[in-house]
Amino acid sequence: MQVLISDEDVEKIIENLKPLITCKCSGNDDEVFDVKKLAEYLKVSTKWVYASIKEMNIPYIKLRGHIRFKKSAIDKWVDSHNVPAVNRIDRLMKAI
Repeated sequence: MQVLISDEDVEKIIENLKPLITCKCSGNDDEVFDVKKLAEYLKVSTKWVYASIKEMNIPYIKLRGHIRFKKSAIDKWVDSHNVPAVNRIDRLMKAI
């Protein structure tokens, strides 16, 4: 059994699917950065990003030879480097 769809219906379907296919929502954790965009996101130099890649200190993926970074992985990596605040009195007491 074949179902024929008119050109008009095809156009309507395409128009309804376009927002889903081309969605570039801000704050999307599935966003992927290149080196330049990651440097902008982290507010560091591209030189720092390349050095971190070379030292394997930062999570990255390679897509056909291109280095990319998943925003969700970078956010987890940044969170893992939190340094807790220390009460100054507690720090002095530990020094004694």
